[in-house]
Amino acid sequence: MLTATLLKLPPFGNKLLFSRDFTGSNLQLGYYDLLAHQREIYDTRFAVQEKTAIMTLTSPNDNRFIAKVSLEQKSVSGNTVSFNSHQIYYNDSGSTRMIKNILGYAQNNDVRFETLEFGDEQLLITPSGQIFNYH
Repeated sequence: MLTATLLKLPPFGNKLLFSRDFTGSNLQLGYYDLLAHQREIYDTRFAVQEKTAIMTLTSPNDNRFIAKVSLEQKSVSGNTVSFNSHQIYYNDSGSTRMIKNILGYAQNNDVRFETLEFGDEQLLITPSGQIFNYH
């Protein structure tokens, strides 16, 4: 299957970057601005469709917010997988959100995942400091 080949973690052999366990799990992302005393929490789901991973973000604090982003693999180099990011859909209640800037930055720059393995632990790390840990 092309998708399985496309989304493999470089150092983990045949394990998928967006594996069934990872894409099927409940994942929350939190963003904190210490100076502004602002925090945002998002429920995140990943779905792999052909050559693309679709990320859907919703807010448990605002049922009007939803964002969908496609991540298309661009390159693999060492322990780094780079993706092009394209916003598919964005609906907001009008409040100023940190996630809007983060998604805008990702659309104009590569989204990178650095991969690390410690024993049975697998980590995905983004340059913005997001760390995903899964087995």
